[in-house]
Amino acid sequence: MTRFSPRAALRLGVALTAVLTASACASAAGGPAGPGGSTDGASALPASFCSKQKPDPTGTAPLTPDPSIKADLTFWGWYNLVPKNVMDDFHKIYPNINVKFVDFSTSDTHTKLATALAGGAGAPDMSMVQDRDAPRFWNLPLIDLTDCLTPYKTDFPEFKWDKIARPNGQLQAAPWEADAAVMVYRRDLFKKYGIDPSSIKTWDDYITAGKALNTASGGKTKMVMSLPVSNDNGIAGHIMSDFNMMLNQQGGLYFSKDGKVAVNAPEGVTALEMLAKFRTAGISLNDVSSGQAEKAAFEGDQVATILQQASVSFALKSTLKDMSGKWGAMELPAFTAGGNRGAIRGGTSIAITGQSKNPEAAWKFLQFWLLRVDSRWKNYQVGGLVENLFLPAAKDARFQAGDPYFGNDPFLKIVAKSAQDAPIFYENLKTNQLESAFKQRLRPFLAGTGDAKSMLDSVAADTDKAQ
Repeated sequence: MTRFSPRAALRLGVALTAVLTASACASAAGGPAGPGGSTDGASALPASFCSKQKPDPTGTAPLTPDPSIKADLTFWGWYNLVPKNVMDDFHKIYPNINVKFVDFSTSDTHTKLATALAGGAGAPDMSMVQDRDAPRFWNLPLIDLTDCLTPYKTDFPEFKWDKIARPNGQLQAAPWEADAAVMVYRRDLFKKYGIDPSSIKTWDDYITAGKALNTASGGKTKMVMSLPVSNDNGIAGHIMSDFNMMLNQQGGLYFSKDGKVAVNAPEGVTALEMLAKFRTAGISLNDVSSGQAEKAAFEGDQVATILQQASVSFALKSTLKDMSGKWGAMELPAFTAGGNRGAIRGGTSIAITGQSKNPEAAWKFLQFWLLRVDSRWKNYQVGGLVENLFLPAAKDARFQAGDPYFGNDPFLKIVAKSAQDAPIFYENLKTNQLESAFKQRLRPFLAGTGDAKSMLDSVAADTDKAQ
């Protein structure tokens, strides 16, 4: 799924940090055959090591320096600016554990990692693994982190544990970030045209407000962008990712837990019909041709809201710096009054590979980086990712404070609630095929060819047939 993220700054070398969360090839070397595959090669850290842990439930307790652990570790990933940022603090506690960071693109990281694990040589000690690609590694030798992570089970939302679990329940990675969905809106345009943001509690309310906005602005300002494809370096999401968000919000699924296609269930139909309504109601700016055109549309007051994952904060602050204070933030509208307003649109976790010669040192690094509030805060300041997915951090005053860019709305507090309210969303090796089939049928559907149920039935049939 294409989604905005600050990770692309490292790949593109520009301030505009839009990322293609690339779909890695499902047939990469060593990939498992399906969700029921074995977990051959998985090994756990020594039980005695994990049992000696004394997790700090607040994530803030000081640590005792330990120079006795010596290791040179290698870390693969596509956004290494963030973990690098804790190294000075880490070395105050573990002065003899060194980490070499190696940057690849998202898709290259997954492909190289799968190849090295399947081949038995060349893998790093640690690697980022995108949650949607986690099934590719179910049969490959990653360290089983279950015993070490179990003490932290209440410190992350339920959906995140599902993302890092193998079919047999083993936890193959440590939770890092997840992009919880949020609605950001132009508070100045809402005020100018008489739109009360507090009145938008459901998607029907959203459409009603969009029609009023369109009328009051003489058609100049639309409520949202509607993009059948993503724009490189763009800010807004596209219909595929909007659909994913709305599906998850309702508790809908691409696939059931046992791997059966479920995208054409009623929740999928409802989500797709709602996205089509944005166009038929005339509240959307459609088919914007490029990322630069998107930016111009926002600067020209042509669009009043963005439905996006939380890293949109980093995008806006990087590309539309002069609009600080003009934006606000709120939860997504619900499908029904009082319904769920939380959803997730992506995420990443960190695996320790079975080829690591120093897995205990690697765990020490992950524990320091991912399971401490101060580390999470330092990471957020650099990378703008959803570091308060770690719930002790979500309770920290720094993460609950108002954000001046969003008119002092508590952006991170809103995002944390979205993450905590998000339903489970199962992935498997056919996710990429499903989304490809969806995209192929989207334009004809938007042009009026067929209804939402028929389209999704076709998507489901193509996914079932995919190898």
